[in-house]
Amino acid sequence: MSPVADPPPLALHAQPWPRRAAPLTPRGAVAEGEAARRLVERLLQEDDEALGALEGSAAEGIVVIRGPEIVLPWVDRLVYFGAEPEAPELFVPTTRRCPLPPALTLAALRRASGQAQGALLALPDPLRVLPLSTCRALRRAALVAWLSR
Repeated sequence: MSPVADPPPLALHAQPWPRRAAPLTPRGAVAEGEAARRLVERLLQEDDEALGALEGSAAEGIVVIRGPEIVLPWVDRLVYFGAEPEAPELFVPTTRRCPLPPALTLAALRRASGQAQGALLALPDPLRVLPLSTCRALRRAALVAWLSR
């Protein structure tokens, strides 16, 4: 008898992510490229109290922020994300549904990304997975430094 092999990875990148009938409640937002720059510029217009209500993470060309819906800013081409009700550690764009059951999607993304724990943000088209555990309290100096890159 041959040993049982792990199932092949799910081809989530090849699956369409359908639109939701009703959007999720926004719990954060992500921006890339020029929209990321506009987001950081917009955040720098906020006072320290407003910035204190948000946490975020940034890398080359991408900015992720998390916080209550009421304090999330608006910027053109910003993608808002919310938690999947059936898999609360999986965050997806508010207007999209996972192509497979959310718990299965989360398990596949954990396996593929090597992130065994913590919240994950899945962005389709093209599929990218970002760990939200890297989000920290927003600091004005860090935002200025990101803009000057």
